[in-house]
Amino acid sequence: MAEIVIDSAVQVLVEKLIAIASEEIGLILGVKKELASLKDSFTKIRAFLNDASKRQVEEEAAKLWLKDLENIAYEADNLLDEFNYEIVRRKVQIKNQMKRKVCFFFCFSNPVLFRSKLAHKIKNLNIKLKTVNDTAFGYLMPSRVVNSATFVPPVTETDSVTVHPIVIGREKDVSMIVDMLLSPNDEVVSVVPIPGMED
Repeated sequence: MAEIVIDSAVQVLVEKLIAIASEEIGLILGVKKELASLKDSFTKIRAFLNDASKRQVEEEAAKLWLKDLENIAYEADNLLDEFNYEIVRRKVQIKNQMKRKVCFFFCFSNPVLFRSKLAHKIKNLNIKLKTVNDTAFGYLMPSRVVNSATFVPPVTETDSVTVHPIVIGREKDVSMIVDMLLSPNDEVVSVVPIPGMED
């Protein structure tokens, strides 16, 4: 149950990170590298959660790991909200160019200070996520989990060459198509698939 909630939270965070990393403001703030690292960490965690949802984890330690992940996910969400707020604030500031010139260095929201604080927060968050990623390997090792009985359907090979074409119940349609294709005329022939023909 906790895996599903956290997986949804991680999915939302990854989408936010992708959107923010693609913004030009990421380059302006100088934190694009840190955001890319954060996105990479959350992508790995999402993969771990997908693996964990397919397996029945036996240990209580894995549940504690998921709780740690939930706390970090909320912290990252707060950080991304703060970053989004700064993006919106800067866009408004750019629109108000005259005010920006007057209070650029005298405002309480100095962009250099914000960049430094944000980069530090993202770096700390990346360290926490790296720790969580490293501990996940121990919790989700195959020896510590019980695989659920899953059915894997056999892979069927398909190709366009058949040695013995077997068509049941469509002999008339097949002969009509073959006659149309082999007839010597200048008409454009449309090829329509006949559903239900499998080996």
